[in-house]
Amino acid sequence: METNRTTLATYQENFDKYVAGTSQEVSGTQRRWIDRVLARIDKNASILEIGAAFGRDAAYMQDAGYANVTVTDAFDAAIDTLKERGFSDAKKLNVLTDELEGEYGLIFASAVFLHFTEREFETVLRKLHGHLGASGLLAFTVKEGDGEEWSSAKMEAPRFFHYWREISLENTVEKCGYRILEITASEESGQKWLSVTAQPSKKL
Repeated sequence: METNRTTLATYQENFDKYVAGTSQEVSGTQRRWIDRVLARIDKNASILEIGAAFGRDAAYMQDAGYANVTVTDAFDAAIDTLKERGFSDAKKLNVLTDELEGEYGLIFASAVFLHFTEREFETVLRKLHGHLGASGLLAFTVKEGDGEEWSSAKMEAPRFFHYWREISLENTVEKCGYRILEITASEESGQKWLSVTAQPSKKL
């Protein structure tokens, strides 16, 4: 949990740097992946976004006709920014420590789970499992690579990263009760990513 507390403190204290250094539009492989995810669900489906940051992906979903999007993040600076950008119902949620409510057709988390240790990641997968219907989807991205590290890149303060290879990621997701529908590798600006779409395969 200490890695998570330190990483969240970095986001809270340097969120302006994160926003300034992040693309304000959904494009490229990220856009194509989100489009494929959305094509699997009804436009009336209830969507929960974990780690919505400044609302870029949620706004894209809404513009695509998916109106029932709940945005959350784990630190106040993001919640304030989300509300300033029109997400008046933005909720503070630390998926590691807080309880979730409701059932969703899609739980979406882009570049969030990469900040969790392997054990934390498994805990979150099992927690989210209980909030997806039989046909509900879990969609997320992590960085591809080996091991873990602290990095001050982009925000000039430390953030924890755990990297994944496709086979170990697939095995972990399946161990936690999911069936992989899609896992794709991509590269943008020199960074390799794994994008995953999964569905509950059994009761936990």
